[in-house]
Amino acid sequence: MGTVTSDFPAGGLTVVAVGGDRVRHLATMGCGGTWSTVPERHLLDETRPIAADILVCATVEICANLRASNRWDATGVIVVGAPSVALETDALAAGADDFIALPVAPAIMCARVQALGRRVRRAFAAVLHARVDDAAAAAGLSPREREVLDLLLLGRNTVEIGAALAVTPRTAKFHQANVLTKLGADSRHDLLRLLM
Repeated sequence: MGTVTSDFPAGGLTVVAVGGDRVRHLATMGCGGTWSTVPERHLLDETRPIAADILVCATVEICANLRASNRWDATGVIVVGAPSVALETDALAAGADDFIALPVAPAIMCARVQALGRRVRRAFAAVLHARVDDAAAAAGLSPREREVLDLLLLGRNTVEIGAALAVTPRTAKFHQANVLTKLGADSRHDLLRLLM
């Protein structure tokens, strides 16, 4: 698995190209982020810890297999191939978020990857926000505990939480303990695991 890294202005996308030589050259276009090439079987293997914001697939079949696995539902998928209305239609029907005809100018490829990256991140943020809302409601968090939860998820410590809520760090620690207990988390790190 090769990796090419360059700067991405929106915080660093992780892009995985699937399909060998047909997509490997796209990583050298300077689109930014971290680009990797991975065999399709690795992406379908649940035991392999692979993370990606976007998958760039060389064929419609790869896209269909990835979407059928349900492992990549929250990941953007781009299919690349020869210019063809039928191929583009098939790609979108297979679950691709975008189709890019090859050859493609680097600026166009980069713009499309970055636009999809922004859409994927907004969708992920909305899903995460809904999960947090559901967990907070199910746990019966008070409005103050919900404020503490939001600050914990932003990575704030008890001193920072206390300052943000105009309470002492000791009171913030008390609220943090209540949040963790009600949500069934053993620690701040466990809280992230439960909600992600």
